[in-house]
Amino acid sequence: MQDELNYIPPGLHIDGIGEIGLPLGIETAKKIIGVSQQSPFEKGRKTIVDETVKNTWELDPQSFKLENPDWKTIISKILKLVQEGLGLEDSK
Repeated sequence: MQDELNYIPPGLHIDGIGEIGLPLGIETAKKIIGVSQQSPFEKGRKTIVDETVKNTWELDPQSFKLENPDWKTIISKILKLVQEGLGLEDSK
């Protein structure tokens, strides 16, 4: 089964940037940050941004796509292996 899990790029496409190659370079990472927003977190009942607690960035899900049609296939294979490894073959 090892040969079935060869690397397949996701075909990441980000609006305003285009196709993102991997491995990710510094300049591309800066471009991605430029179209991202800082990730908030929950503190009690508030949602806040505090870089001293969480210094990460996130993309709006509508601003990117995984365009490689083979990506869904490899993810399905990985999920099947995980299910088998956990003894959950009959679970969804």
